[in-house]
Amino acid sequence: RLSTLETVWVSQSSAIQRLGRAGRVRRGKCFRLYTRLQLEQAPWRTSPEMQRCELSSTCLQALAMKREVRHFLSRAPDPPSRAAIETAMEELLLLGAVCPASQSSLPGK
Repeated sequence: RLSTLETVWVSQSSAIQRLGRAGRVRRGKCFRLYTRLQLEQAPWRTSPEMQRCELSSTCLQALAMKREVRHFLSRAPDPPSRAAIETAMEELLLLGAVCPASQSSLPGK
């Protein structure tokens, strides 16, 4: 399984921010490749990346910092779901990247 970040349409807040960047340093224009209706139907903001991406590498990084993964990730500003964390930990267990006994340490640690 390959970890990828899902491509999503621009959110309204990102579109407004990009419009503000056009002409910031010198005269500029903002060209949008979508209709006003599409912009109006877009969500105000996209969901946070941590809630959209696969978490295996994030869990490994938390373990490398000697953190308890579930508690550490639950304290993020926009934490991922418990199910997403458990899925990532199960994948790491199947790959042999974490110890089966506790799932809270790396092999050989």
